[in-house]
Amino acid sequence: VAGEPTFKATVTGKARDGQLPLAVVSAPSIVTSLVGNQGFTFSTRLRVAPSSLDLSDVRLFGDNMDVHGHYRSDGLGKNGAALVSTPLVNVGIEIRKGDLSVRPLASKGWYAQTGS
Repeated sequence: VAGEPTFKATVTGKARDGQLPLAVVSAPSIVTSLVGNQGFTFSTRLRVAPSSLDLSDVRLFGDNMDVHGHYRSDGLGKNGAALVSTPLVNVGIEIRKGDLSVRPLASKGWYAQTGS
């Protein structure tokens, strides 16, 4: 919404596990299952306004996975995508208007088409 107060920041850090950050953004249970119990470093561009939350260029580097994603929650719903890369397989996770879908064997090309 035009004219509403907005907070913007680049956030980086290191966490022993992902339970708290994932709870703050109400992450889907599949994301919590994949990322929640391992240590990782992270970075994202954060934008918070009274009517929206944006996480862009989300990067997580865990013990055995890398995640690249984006997420937006606003009056139109929850939308975003993430590409989870592991030594064995890549998995895409997409949220559109709150509906979750999982894309096994997703690629960087798939992620680029999600509006990253």
